[in-house]
Amino acid sequence: MDSTQRRLSEYQRLITKAVTLRKESGKTMQDVADDAGIAQPNIARLEKMTHGVKVSTLLAYLDSLDCTLEIVPRNKKTRMKMPEVEQMDSLNKMTAKQFIRLVIYAQGLVAGGGIEIVPDDEE
Repeated sequence: MDSTQRRLSEYQRLITKAVTLRKESGKTMQDVADDAGIAQPNIARLEKMTHGVKVSTLLAYLDSLDCTLEIVPRNKKTRMKMPEVEQMDSLNKMTAKQFIRLVIYAQGLVAGGGIEIVPDDEE
């Protein structure tokens, strides 16, 4: 699998997990949109994976589900939580796909770990 396919596959895996978490929580797309302060069509675009979305949209979506993105090293002894959405001004213009590319690059820096969606109460 080439790097483009790998990035797309990782993006699809994360979004699929996010959608599963939303459905398991019993929330509708409108509920998430209301909680996240985002227009419902943006939530639909994120879930369909047919259009680029901003990383701030992805993080707000996850926040509405009480989840976060974490970079998880292979040995899982240390976890690095992503900063709060409001602290990510420099990333707000970045699309979610660009963000995932950035994280995939960073995962090499943490010995082959990865990025996961983790409920906020997990430490």
